[in-house]
Amino acid sequence: MSDSRVFPQVLKAYRMLLRYFRSRKIGAGGQVPTQVQFRQALGFSNDTLTRAMKWLVADGVIERRKGKGTVVLDLTKARLNAHTVALAAVAHNTLHHVSFDSQLFYALDSHIRQTLGAQVQIMVHRIDKHAKAVWPLHTFTGLEARVVQGEIDAVICSVATDPEAVDQLTAMGVPWLYVGSWEKAQTGVVIDQKPMMHQACEMLCQRGCERISVVVRDMKKTKSLFGYQPWKAYQQALAVYGFKTQPLLETDDISLEAGRQLGHQILQLPPDQRPQGLVILNDILASGLTDVLRDQVSYRPEIAVQANVSSMLIFGLPVIRFDVDVDLLAQQTVGLLRQKWMNPDAKSQAVQWFSPHLAHERAKDMQTPAMISIG
Repeated sequence: MSDSRVFPQVLKAYRMLLRYFRSRKIGAGGQVPTQVQFRQALGFSNDTLTRAMKWLVADGVIERRKGKGTVVLDLTKARLNAHTVALAAVAHNTLHHVSFDSQLFYALDSHIRQTLGAQVQIMVHRIDKHAKAVWPLHTFTGLEARVVQGEIDAVICSVATDPEAVDQLTAMGVPWLYVGSWEKAQTGVVIDQKPMMHQACEMLCQRGCERISVVVRDMKKTKSLFGYQPWKAYQQALAVYGFKTQPLLETDDISLEAGRQLGHQILQLPPDQRPQGLVILNDILASGLTDVLRDQVSYRPEIAVQANVSSMLIFGLPVIRFDVDVDLLAQQTVGLLRQKWMNPDAKSQAVQWFSPHLAHERAKDMQTPAMISIG
């Protein structure tokens, strides 16, 4: 397919034919419609379709069998280096530091280009901290139109998106993968925080903590929309390990300053009401909070943190660090995308889980340039 750049309409038809096979789950041995049917369904000219079909034959995707018409031979032979993947994210205006999304999309971009040879388009919609939690498809201006027109062949999204809108696109043969910690995602790679929560609570109890609190973001909204599995795991750990429940510490923002405010909030509590152990599912909040507590002599809580491997944030107190390896998360997501392109009917391609791993029981660095930089 060396002349793909010379004939952009043929390239588009090639991609749309592949999408047609995927959306109708026409796998190996499946009968391919006639060129007349393709022209009616896709709208390309006979000449364009003829060239695209020849490319598919040359690549070994389809085969013309005398007296039997054309059948799908092997979808795994399809050229993916002409495809375009959209990376869709919602960025918070209040977050001024390197975010999880930034690290994740950098890794996704790299793996998509290296593993699949496909092109990448990043679509970021900026919001304020009080915006919605589940996003309609039109959040990303122009995305739906580009998918319908055959310019986007897959979407990887790091925010919760309206399931009905996503279903409409996946019905066209365009994989839509979620990647992140939203546990109601229909398909994609989801960070499973439940095992980490159980292990963190067990380790905090082993260190003598009787009062343990969990730091959450907008708990009321999170519980109502997502069920919030880490909260359920916390409740289970409460029953298993017998520690005393503590009021949840909530924040409506993810930033160093929000973490600092939480630290001051804790210090305003009477000493006998302060949590002896903390579980924080965001390393940015943990960095700000430990910056406030680092100089306290009489109050030194045990802290378990979910962190990103590539994060440059530094903690002012020793922490039990559970790492999310962002590069491995991206690699698993791209692998799932490849499977969906190559074998759209596979039953194992719904949700895959990715667990943070215990990286360090006493991670600490008293030098905190990341925190000092914002004054």
